[in-house]
Amino acid sequence: MVLGDPVTGKEFFDRKKEMAILFSTLEDYEKGKKRNIAIVGLRKIGKTSLMKEFIRILHASKSGILCLEVYLPENDIQGFFTSCIKGIVIELLRIMKIPIKAMTLTDALKIIEQNYPRISIGIKNLIDFTNKVKYDDAFDYLFGIFEIVREETKNCVIVFFDEFQRMQEYGSILISPIDKFRQKVMNQKDILYIISGSAVGMINKLTSSSSSPLFGHFESMQLRGFEFEDASNFVLEKKEKTISISQENIAFLFEITNGNPFYLDILVHSIGRHCKFKGYTRVSNEVLEQILTDEIFQSNGSIYQNFSSLIEQSLERRGSIKYTKIIKSIAFGSRRPSQISKNTRISLTTLPAYLKKLQELEIIQRSNATKKNARFSEYELIDSLFELWLKQVYSLKEDSLLRDLSSRMQVFKKNISHIVLDYNSQLGKGDEARIRELFSMFNNDHAFGLIIPKFEKVERKTLAPNKEIDIYCYNISGIWIAEVTRERINITEINNIKDKVDTVKEEGNKVEKVIVITLKGIEQDALDLCKKYHFIVWGIVEINKLMKRKGMFKILV
Repeated sequence: MVLGDPVTGKEFFDRKKEMAILFSTLEDYEKGKKRNIAIVGLRKIGKTSLMKEFIRILHASKSGILCLEVYLPENDIQGFFTSCIKGIVIELLRIMKIPIKAMTLTDALKIIEQNYPRISIGIKNLIDFTNKVKYDDAFDYLFGIFEIVREETKNCVIVFFDEFQRMQEYGSILISPIDKFRQKVMNQKDILYIISGSAVGMINKLTSSSSSPLFGHFESMQLRGFEFEDASNFVLEKKEKTISISQENIAFLFEITNGNPFYLDILVHSIGRHCKFKGYTRVSNEVLEQILTDEIFQSNGSIYQNFSSLIEQSLERRGSIKYTKIIKSIAFGSRRPSQISKNTRISLTTLPAYLKKLQELEIIQRSNATKKNARFSEYELIDSLFELWLKQVYSLKEDSLLRDLSSRMQVFKKNISHIVLDYNSQLGKGDEARIRELFSMFNNDHAFGLIIPKFEKVERKTLAPNKEIDIYCYNISGIWIAEVTRERINITEINNIKDKVDTVKEEGNKVEKVIVITLKGIEQDALDLCKKYHFIVWGIVEINKLMKRKGMFKILV
């Protein structure tokens, strides 16, 4: 197995919630209630692994179900039909208990013809359509073959389309493929479709927008990176048993990968190889710095090659270096179109087209403006590790003062060392202190409907023995109060905060805003009480968005 390839069996990790949804969908399908599923997630997040593991479990535990796996190649309609034929043939040979080995399609069809003559004829007809370049006829005919497979085998049929967003690209060859697919899905009540795609925005638009032809025909499953607890368990399970790694270093790996299992897997394997070669039994900061150098900086590193391929295949192949200039500009903090235009010398009239394409490619995303007077939306890179690579590796290649590899490596290692040390320093401060530091960095920032001013002073305030305010901010027009809790907030906690606020007011202070920061959620009745008291509630998502914007590391829960 090549590192980074889809995994199944013992190599597959977690995704219990998503797997439960798939099996619930299957149960409904078997009862006559079909719910097609769209699995949506970024590149390398584990969509294909999830589908393949689901199929593996079905094959091992249930009979009477055929799983037709179809991969949609980019801009290759012939390859699409070939993939469909392959998916059908492989499943038929499986249920016939015939090993595939080195078998030609002609030989396979001869074998299939003995038990399933209609399917064999259907496949031959499909091949004939494609050979005659009658792709629209072939597309219509294909879904008829799926029906024949169900009827002749008397099995339930699930069709898996991987990288489904490319079906829209086939519109340059086929007439309205998405609309035709919708019609087939509507008419085929006995065939379940599970699609997946890495163009998150495009897939969501195709399936979730009320104006989309697929709206109402697919339920969306969003696949994201691991949460910290799952990422920690993943690292501990994948690492060599003889090597110890601290929770702080696991947290650092989670921070820079954002819980992406593809990156975590590569880095954990690299740690194992490096420690084995050096005879180490513990993962130190120096080990982390070295494996990041090996995988991110070195051109033969798996993560380097992944990002380099992304640049070459998704951007440079489109015939313009302007895409690369834009993402570099965003990586270095120029998020508004006016700033990007100034740094890249791309006019504001043509820039929106490039930004739109980068959003379609799921490389950047629109984010909320941070300043009240921001005329345009701001943009940010979706992949935090890709952002680090652009800043710490790709930019060094173009630095005229750092042409030789050894100089660039020296700078990279120094920068990574600072990042690791800074992370450990921030982690040691505690959540409350770090959020207090965040408030001290605000400067008329626009966040979640608020304009947060530049405070004159931010501190922890003691009102009385055992009565303290976590974050007490002095502003020329009044006081801002923020309370931080790591436990799920209930009514009692909200009333305690109200009591503190009343004490501050009784001392003659004007309280402008009260922000309740809950890192582990809030009870509904407590949330209702916050609305009554006009308290603002921020959760872990909101706080971490602000932490990232200010160049700080995430709060972990």
